[in-house]
Amino acid sequence: MNSKANRMSRQIALVMALILLMSVFSGCKLPDSTIINEPVTIESETTDVPVADATPAPEPTFTLDQAADDAYHALDLNVFRWYATSDGYSFHMFIDNPADYSIDHNSVPMTLGEFTEEDSVRLGNEAAVYLTQLDAIDRDQIKPESQFSYDVLHEFLSGYAAEDKFAYFYEPLTEYSGLHSNMPLSFALFDLKNVEDVEDYLALLADMPRYMGQVLAYEQQRARLGMFMTEPALDAILEDLQLIIDAKDTSFLYVTFDEGVDRVTNLSADQVKTFKDKNISLLKNEYIDSFQTLYDGLEALRKDCRSYEAASQYSELQKEYFEQTMQSAGCNDLSVEETLEMLKIELSYLLDDFSRITSKDPDITSKKIEVTSGNMQQDLDYLQKLIQPILPVLPE
Repeated sequence: MNSKANRMSRQIALVMALILLMSVFSGCKLPDSTIINEPVTIESETTDVPVADATPAPEPTFTLDQAADDAYHALDLNVFRWYATSDGYSFHMFIDNPADYSIDHNSVPMTLGEFTEEDSVRLGNEAAVYLTQLDAIDRDQIKPESQFSYDVLHEFLSGYAAEDKFAYFYEPLTEYSGLHSNMPLSFALFDLKNVEDVEDYLALLADMPRYMGQVLAYEQQRARLGMFMTEPALDAILEDLQLIIDAKDTSFLYVTFDEGVDRVTNLSADQVKTFKDKNISLLKNEYIDSFQTLYDGLEALRKDCRSYEAASQYSELQKEYFEQTMQSAGCNDLSVEETLEMLKIELSYLLDDFSRITSKDPDITSKKIEVTSGNMQQDLDYLQKLIQPILPVLPE
Protein backbone atom coordinates (compact mmCIF):
# COMPACT_ATOMS: atom_id res chain seq x y z
CA MET A 1 0.00 0.00 0.00
CA ASN A 2 2.74 2.44 0.90
CA SER A 3 4.60 1.88 -2.38
CA LYS A 4 1.38 2.38 -4.31
CA ALA A 5 0.71 5.58 -2.43
CA ASN A 6 4.22 6.82 -3.15
CA ARG A 7 3.80 6.01 -6.81
CA MET A 8 0.52 7.84 -6.93
CA SER A 9 2.19 10.84 -5.30
CA ARG A 10 4.89 10.74 -7.94
CA GLN A 11 2.27 10.53 -10.66
CA ILE A 12 0.49 13.57 -9.27
CA ALA A 13 3.80 15.41 -8.96
CA LEU A 14 4.61 14.56 -12.56
CA VAL A 15 1.27 15.86 -13.76
CA MET A 16 1.66 19.06 -11.75
CA ALA A 17 5.15 19.52 -13.15
CA LEU A 18 3.86 19.15 -16.67
CA ILE A 19 1.11 21.69 -15.99
CA LEU A 20 3.63 24.17 -14.62
CA LEU A 21 5.91 23.54 -17.56
CA MET A 22 3.11 24.17 -20.03
CA SER A 23 2.20 27.37 -18.22
CA VAL A 24 5.76 28.62 -18.70
CA PHE A 25 5.58 28.17 -22.47
CA SER A 26 2.01 29.20 -23.02
CA GLY A 27 1.23 31.85 -20.43
CA CYS A 28 4.53 33.59 -19.63
CA LYS A 29 6.50 34.84 -22.64
CA LEU A 30 9.88 36.50 -22.08
CA PRO A 31 10.56 39.87 -23.74
CA ASP A 32 12.28 39.77 -27.10
CA SER A 33 15.26 41.63 -25.65
CA THR A 34 17.74 39.55 -23.76
CA ILE A 35 18.69 42.56 -21.59
CA ILE A 36 17.42 42.12 -18.08
CA ASN A 37 17.09 45.44 -16.28
CA GLU A 38 18.25 45.61 -12.70
CA PRO A 39 15.46 46.29 -10.24
CA VAL A 40 15.13 49.93 -9.15
CA THR A 41 15.07 50.56 -5.42
CA ILE A 42 13.22 53.66 -4.20
CA GLU A 43 14.42 54.79 -0.82
CA SER A 44 11.92 56.19 1.62
CA GLU A 45 12.60 58.92 4.17
CA THR A 46 11.06 56.72 6.81
CA THR A 47 12.34 53.34 7.64
CA ASP A 48 9.04 52.00 8.94
CA VAL A 49 6.61 51.46 6.12
CA PRO A 50 3.07 51.04 7.43
CA VAL A 51 1.54 47.73 6.37
CA ALA A 52 -2.18 47.70 5.64
CA ASP A 53 -4.23 45.24 7.60
CA ALA A 54 -4.98 42.12 5.62
CA THR A 55 -8.51 42.01 4.35
CA PRO A 56 -10.15 38.91 5.75
CA ALA A 57 -11.47 36.47 3.16
CA PRO A 58 -15.23 36.58 2.98
CA GLU A 59 -16.91 33.71 4.75
CA PRO A 60 -19.11 31.60 2.47
CA THR A 61 -22.74 32.23 3.15
CA PHE A 62 -25.23 29.39 3.38
CA THR A 63 -28.98 29.65 3.61
CA LEU A 64 -30.78 26.46 4.46
CA ASP A 65 -34.22 25.96 3.01
CA GLN A 66 -35.76 23.45 5.42
CA ALA A 67 -38.47 22.60 2.94
CA ALA A 68 -35.87 21.73 0.29
CA ASP A 69 -33.89 19.65 2.77
CA ASP A 70 -37.00 17.77 3.87
CA ALA A 71 -38.01 17.22 0.25
CA TYR A 72 -34.61 15.78 -0.54
CA HIS A 73 -34.65 13.29 2.34
CA ALA A 74 -38.20 12.24 1.51
CA LEU A 75 -37.20 11.60 -2.10
CA ASP A 76 -34.06 9.77 -0.99
CA LEU A 77 -36.22 7.44 1.12
CA ASN A 78 -38.65 6.87 -1.74
CA VAL A 79 -35.83 5.92 -4.09
CA PHE A 80 -34.48 3.50 -1.50
CA ARG A 81 -37.89 1.88 -1.11
CA TRP A 82 -38.24 1.66 -4.89
CA TYR A 83 -34.87 -0.01 -5.33
CA ALA A 84 -34.97 -2.29 -2.29
CA THR A 85 -38.43 -3.67 -3.04
CA SER A 86 -37.88 -4.31 -6.75
CA ASP A 87 -37.51 -8.04 -6.09
CA GLY A 88 -37.51 -10.46 -3.20
CA TYR A 89 -33.77 -10.98 -3.02
CA SER A 90 -32.95 -7.25 -2.93
CA PHE A 91 -35.63 -6.81 -0.28
CA HIS A 92 -33.92 -9.29 2.02
CA MET A 93 -30.44 -7.97 1.35
CA PHE A 94 -31.31 -4.32 2.09
CA ILE A 95 -34.08 -4.40 4.68
CA ASP A 96 -34.07 -6.06 8.08
CA ASN A 97 -37.27 -4.63 9.52
CA PRO A 98 -39.78 -3.52 6.84
CA ALA A 99 -41.83 -1.59 9.38
CA ASP A 100 -38.95 0.86 9.84
CA TYR A 101 -39.49 1.98 6.24
CA SER A 102 -43.29 1.67 6.17
CA ILE A 103 -43.03 -1.25 3.75
CA ASP A 104 -45.64 -3.97 3.54
CA HIS A 105 -43.84 -7.27 3.20
CA ASN A 106 -46.73 -8.74 1.22
CA SER A 107 -46.42 -6.02 -1.43
CA VAL A 108 -42.92 -7.15 -2.41
CA PRO A 109 -42.77 -9.58 -5.37
CA MET A 110 -40.96 -12.59 -3.98
CA THR A 111 -38.94 -13.29 -7.11
CA LEU A 112 -35.31 -13.10 -8.17
CA GLY A 113 -36.18 -10.11 -10.33
CA GLU A 114 -36.36 -9.71 -14.09
CA PHE A 115 -33.69 -10.15 -16.71
CA THR A 116 -35.42 -8.68 -19.75
CA GLU A 117 -35.01 -5.67 -21.99
CA GLU A 118 -38.56 -4.63 -21.18
CA ASP A 119 -37.81 -4.48 -17.47
CA SER A 120 -34.68 -2.41 -18.12
CA VAL A 121 -36.83 0.11 -20.00
CA ARG A 122 -39.34 0.18 -17.14
CA LEU A 123 -36.62 0.81 -14.56
CA GLY A 124 -35.14 3.55 -16.74
CA ASN A 125 -38.50 5.32 -17.05
CA GLU A 126 -39.15 5.13 -13.32
CA ALA A 127 -35.65 6.39 -12.53
CA ALA A 128 -36.19 9.31 -14.92
CA VAL A 129 -39.24 10.38 -12.90
CA TYR A 130 -37.20 10.36 -9.69
CA LEU A 131 -34.38 12.23 -11.42
CA THR A 132 -36.77 14.98 -12.49
CA GLN A 133 -37.97 15.30 -8.90
CA LEU A 134 -34.37 15.45 -7.66
CA ASP A 135 -33.44 18.15 -10.21
CA ALA A 136 -36.34 20.23 -8.92
CA ILE A 137 -34.61 20.42 -5.50
CA ASP A 138 -31.96 23.13 -5.22
CA ARG A 139 -28.80 21.37 -4.09
CA ASP A 140 -27.41 24.57 -2.58
CA GLN A 141 -30.39 24.86 -0.25
CA ILE A 142 -29.96 21.52 1.51
CA LYS A 143 -27.59 20.87 4.38
CA PRO A 144 -23.90 20.69 3.39
CA GLU A 145 -23.60 17.20 4.88
CA SER A 146 -26.43 16.04 2.58
CA GLN A 147 -24.98 17.49 -0.62
CA PHE A 148 -22.58 14.62 -1.20
CA SER A 149 -25.46 12.20 -0.76
CA TYR A 150 -27.41 14.30 -3.25
CA ASP A 151 -24.59 13.97 -5.79
CA VAL A 152 -24.40 10.20 -5.33
CA LEU A 153 -28.15 9.85 -5.76
CA HIS A 154 -28.05 12.03 -8.86
CA GLU A 155 -25.30 9.90 -10.36
CA PHE A 156 -27.20 6.71 -9.53
CA LEU A 157 -30.48 7.86 -11.07
CA SER A 158 -28.74 9.35 -14.10
CA GLY A 159 -27.18 5.99 -14.84
CA TYR A 160 -30.52 4.22 -14.64
CA ALA A 161 -32.39 6.89 -16.60
CA ALA A 162 -29.85 7.22 -19.41
CA GLU A 163 -30.94 6.08 -22.85
CA ASP A 164 -30.02 2.42 -23.19
CA LYS A 165 -27.82 2.45 -26.28
CA PHE A 166 -26.08 -0.72 -25.23
CA ALA A 167 -28.87 -3.29 -25.15
CA TYR A 168 -27.41 -6.82 -25.15
CA PHE A 169 -23.82 -5.60 -24.87
CA TYR A 170 -23.61 -6.79 -21.26
CA GLU A 171 -22.42 -10.37 -20.73
CA PRO A 172 -23.89 -11.84 -17.51
CA LEU A 173 -22.13 -15.19 -17.86
CA THR A 174 -18.42 -14.85 -17.20
CA GLU A 175 -15.99 -17.44 -15.91
CA TYR A 176 -15.72 -17.74 -12.11
CA SER A 177 -17.69 -14.57 -11.30
CA GLY A 178 -20.68 -14.72 -13.64
CA LEU A 179 -24.32 -14.70 -12.66
CA HIS A 180 -24.48 -18.50 -12.78
CA SER A 181 -21.50 -18.85 -10.42
CA ASN A 182 -22.81 -16.24 -7.99
CA MET A 183 -26.28 -17.75 -7.71
CA PRO A 184 -25.34 -20.54 -5.24
CA LEU A 185 -23.43 -18.05 -3.11
CA SER A 186 -26.39 -15.66 -3.16
CA PHE A 187 -28.59 -18.30 -1.58
CA ALA A 188 -25.90 -19.28 0.92
CA LEU A 189 -25.73 -15.64 2.11
CA PHE A 190 -29.49 -15.38 2.56
CA ASP A 191 -30.03 -14.78 6.29
CA LEU A 192 -32.84 -16.84 7.86
CA LYS A 193 -34.09 -15.02 10.96
CA ASN A 194 -37.77 -15.99 11.13
CA VAL A 195 -40.45 -18.07 9.44
CA GLU A 196 -41.08 -15.40 6.80
CA ASP A 197 -37.43 -15.50 5.79
CA VAL A 198 -37.58 -19.27 5.40
CA GLU A 199 -40.74 -19.11 3.30
CA ASP A 200 -39.28 -16.35 1.12
CA TYR A 201 -36.05 -18.29 0.62
CA LEU A 202 -37.97 -21.30 -0.65
CA ALA A 203 -40.09 -19.06 -2.91
CA LEU A 204 -36.93 -17.60 -4.45
CA LEU A 205 -35.42 -21.06 -4.92
CA ALA A 206 -38.60 -22.12 -6.72
CA ASP A 207 -38.23 -19.08 -9.00
CA MET A 208 -34.91 -20.28 -10.40
CA PRO A 209 -36.31 -21.91 -13.60
CA ARG A 210 -38.13 -18.72 -14.62
CA TYR A 211 -35.21 -16.42 -13.92
CA MET A 212 -32.53 -18.59 -15.54
CA GLY A 213 -34.87 -19.03 -18.50
CA GLN A 214 -34.77 -15.25 -18.96
CA VAL A 215 -30.97 -15.33 -18.83
CA LEU A 216 -30.95 -17.99 -21.55
CA ALA A 217 -33.38 -15.94 -23.67
CA TYR A 218 -31.03 -12.97 -23.29
CA GLU A 219 -28.08 -15.04 -24.55
CA GLN A 220 -30.17 -16.35 -27.43
CA GLN A 221 -30.90 -12.78 -28.49
CA ARG A 222 -27.21 -11.91 -28.26
CA ALA A 223 -26.55 -14.84 -30.58
CA ARG A 224 -29.15 -13.58 -33.06
CA LEU A 225 -27.45 -10.18 -33.01
CA GLY A 226 -24.03 -11.71 -33.66
CA MET A 227 -22.81 -10.80 -30.17
CA PHE A 228 -22.49 -14.25 -28.58
CA MET A 229 -19.39 -15.28 -26.65
CA THR A 230 -16.32 -17.00 -28.10
CA GLU A 231 -16.08 -20.79 -28.04
CA PRO A 232 -13.36 -20.95 -25.33
CA ALA A 233 -15.55 -18.69 -23.17
CA LEU A 234 -18.55 -20.95 -23.79
CA ASP A 235 -16.54 -24.01 -22.79
CA ALA A 236 -15.51 -22.31 -19.53
CA ILE A 237 -19.12 -21.38 -18.70
CA LEU A 238 -20.37 -24.87 -19.49
CA GLU A 239 -17.68 -26.29 -17.22
CA ASP A 240 -18.85 -24.04 -14.38
CA LEU A 241 -22.46 -25.12 -14.94
CA GLN A 242 -21.49 -28.80 -15.04
CA LEU A 243 -19.80 -28.51 -11.65
CA ILE A 244 -23.04 -27.18 -10.15
CA ILE A 245 -25.11 -29.87 -11.85
CA ASP A 246 -22.75 -32.62 -10.69
CA ALA A 247 -23.14 -31.38 -7.09
CA LYS A 248 -26.85 -32.20 -7.19
CA ASP A 249 -26.60 -34.34 -4.05
CA THR A 250 -23.65 -32.62 -2.35
CA SER A 251 -24.38 -28.90 -2.73
CA PHE A 252 -23.43 -26.78 0.27
CA LEU A 253 -26.91 -25.26 0.08
CA TYR A 254 -28.29 -28.32 1.88
CA VAL A 255 -26.09 -27.54 4.88
CA THR A 256 -26.47 -23.74 4.89
CA PHE A 257 -30.27 -24.00 4.75
CA ASP A 258 -30.48 -26.65 7.47
CA GLU A 259 -28.21 -24.65 9.76
CA GLY A 260 -30.21 -21.50 9.11
CA VAL A 261 -33.54 -23.17 9.86
CA ASP A 262 -32.13 -24.68 13.07
CA ARG A 263 -31.30 -21.17 14.28
CA VAL A 264 -34.92 -20.02 13.95
CA THR A 265 -36.12 -20.63 17.49
CA ASN A 266 -39.91 -20.35 17.11
CA LEU A 267 -40.39 -23.23 14.65
CA SER A 268 -42.02 -26.50 15.62
CA ALA A 269 -40.37 -29.81 14.80
CA ASP A 270 -42.98 -30.43 12.09
CA GLN A 271 -42.28 -27.03 10.51
CA VAL A 272 -38.54 -27.67 10.52
CA LYS A 273 -39.00 -31.04 8.81
CA THR A 274 -41.42 -29.60 6.25
CA PHE A 275 -39.07 -26.75 5.38
CA LYS A 276 -36.01 -29.00 5.10
CA ASP A 277 -37.86 -31.51 2.91
CA LYS A 278 -39.06 -28.70 0.67
CA ASN A 279 -35.52 -27.37 0.32
CA ILE A 280 -34.21 -30.82 -0.64
CA SER A 281 -36.93 -31.21 -3.28
CA LEU A 282 -36.29 -27.75 -4.78
CA LEU A 283 -32.52 -28.26 -4.90
CA LYS A 284 -32.80 -31.64 -6.60
CA ASN A 285 -35.42 -30.49 -9.09
CA GLU A 286 -36.15 -26.81 -9.86
CA TYR A 287 -32.70 -25.55 -8.87
CA ILE A 288 -30.65 -28.14 -10.75
CA ASP A 289 -33.08 -28.22 -13.67
CA SER A 290 -32.60 -24.47 -14.16
CA PHE A 291 -28.85 -24.95 -14.55
CA GLN A 292 -29.33 -27.95 -16.83
CA THR A 293 -31.71 -25.96 -19.05
CA LEU A 294 -29.19 -23.14 -19.24
CA TYR A 295 -26.42 -25.62 -20.06
CA ASP A 296 -28.38 -27.26 -22.86
CA GLY A 297 -29.51 -23.91 -24.27
CA LEU A 298 -25.98 -22.50 -24.35
CA GLU A 299 -24.58 -25.65 -25.93
CA ALA A 300 -27.16 -25.29 -28.69
CA LEU A 301 -25.73 -21.83 -29.43
CA ARG A 302 -22.19 -23.13 -30.06
CA LYS A 303 -22.63 -22.55 -33.78
CA ASP A 304 -23.15 -18.84 -33.05
CA CYS A 305 -19.86 -18.38 -31.17
CA ARG A 306 -17.72 -15.52 -32.44
CA SER A 307 -14.08 -15.88 -33.36
CA TYR A 308 -11.48 -13.84 -31.51
CA GLU A 309 -10.99 -11.81 -34.69
CA ALA A 310 -14.69 -10.97 -34.94
CA ALA A 311 -14.89 -10.17 -31.23
CA SER A 312 -11.97 -7.75 -31.51
CA GLN A 313 -13.51 -5.73 -34.37
CA TYR A 314 -15.25 -3.10 -32.26
CA SER A 315 -17.74 -0.66 -33.70
CA GLU A 316 -17.75 2.92 -32.41
CA LEU A 317 -20.74 2.05 -30.22
CA GLN A 318 -18.93 -0.95 -28.78
CA LYS A 319 -15.90 1.23 -28.04
CA GLU A 320 -18.17 3.68 -26.24
CA TYR A 321 -19.64 0.82 -24.20
CA PHE A 322 -16.15 -0.42 -23.35
CA GLU A 323 -15.15 3.04 -22.13
CA GLN A 324 -18.32 3.45 -20.07
CA THR A 325 -17.83 0.01 -18.50
CA MET A 326 -14.21 0.83 -17.73
CA GLN A 327 -15.23 4.12 -16.09
CA SER A 328 -17.92 2.39 -14.05
CA ALA A 329 -15.48 -0.26 -12.80
CA GLY A 330 -12.84 2.37 -12.02
CA CYS A 331 -15.24 4.91 -10.49
CA ASN A 332 -13.88 7.73 -12.66
CA ASP A 333 -14.50 9.62 -15.89
CA LEU A 334 -11.11 8.98 -17.46
CA SER A 335 -11.06 8.24 -21.17
CA VAL A 336 -9.43 5.08 -22.48
CA GLU A 337 -6.48 7.17 -23.67
CA GLU A 338 -6.06 8.85 -20.27
CA THR A 339 -6.25 5.50 -18.52
CA LEU A 340 -3.67 4.06 -20.89
CA GLU A 341 -1.28 6.90 -20.09
CA MET A 342 -1.66 6.21 -16.36
CA LEU A 343 -0.94 2.53 -16.99
CA LYS A 344 2.16 3.44 -18.99
CA ILE A 345 3.43 5.56 -16.08
CA GLU A 346 2.71 2.74 -13.64
CA LEU A 347 4.48 0.29 -15.95
CA SER A 348 7.56 2.50 -15.95
CA TYR A 349 7.65 2.33 -12.15
CA LEU A 350 7.26 -1.45 -12.23
CA LEU A 351 10.10 -1.75 -14.74
CA ASP A 352 12.21 0.48 -12.50
CA ASP A 353 11.47 -1.78 -9.53
CA PHE A 354 12.30 -4.85 -11.60
CA SER A 355 15.58 -3.33 -12.72
CA ARG A 356 16.63 -2.47 -9.18
CA ILE A 357 15.72 -5.93 -7.87
CA THR A 358 17.55 -7.81 -10.62
CA SER A 359 20.60 -5.57 -10.26
CA LYS A 360 20.87 -6.65 -6.64
CA ASP A 361 20.16 -10.32 -7.40
CA PRO A 362 20.70 -11.20 -11.10
CA ASP A 363 19.67 -14.82 -10.53
CA ILE A 364 16.32 -14.03 -8.97
CA THR A 365 14.33 -14.71 -12.15
CA SER A 366 15.62 -18.28 -12.29
CA LYS A 367 14.85 -19.06 -8.66
CA LYS A 368 11.93 -21.33 -7.82
CA ILE A 369 9.43 -19.53 -5.62
CA GLU A 370 7.20 -21.67 -3.44
CA VAL A 371 3.66 -20.29 -3.27
CA THR A 372 2.88 -22.42 -0.23
CA SER A 373 4.74 -23.79 2.72
CA GLY A 374 2.78 -27.03 2.37
CA ASN A 375 0.87 -26.30 5.58
CA MET A 376 -2.42 -24.41 5.41
CA GLN A 377 -2.19 -22.94 8.89
CA GLN A 378 1.35 -21.69 8.29
CA ASP A 379 0.21 -20.09 5.04
CA LEU A 380 -2.69 -18.36 6.81
CA ASP A 381 -0.44 -17.13 9.60
CA TYR A 382 2.02 -15.77 7.03
CA LEU A 383 -0.71 -13.98 5.07
CA GLN A 384 -2.20 -12.48 8.24
CA LYS A 385 1.25 -11.19 9.16
CA LEU A 386 1.55 -9.54 5.75
CA ILE A 387 -1.79 -7.73 5.97
CA GLN A 388 -1.43 -6.54 9.58
CA PRO A 389 0.09 -3.16 8.57
CA ILE A 390 -2.52 -2.71 5.86
CA LEU A 391 -5.95 -3.91 7.02
CA PRO A 392 -7.88 -3.74 10.29
CA VAL A 393 -7.66 -6.72 12.63
CA LEU A 394 -9.79 -9.56 11.35
CA PRO A 395 -12.35 -11.23 13.62
CA GLU A 396 -11.86 -14.91 14.38
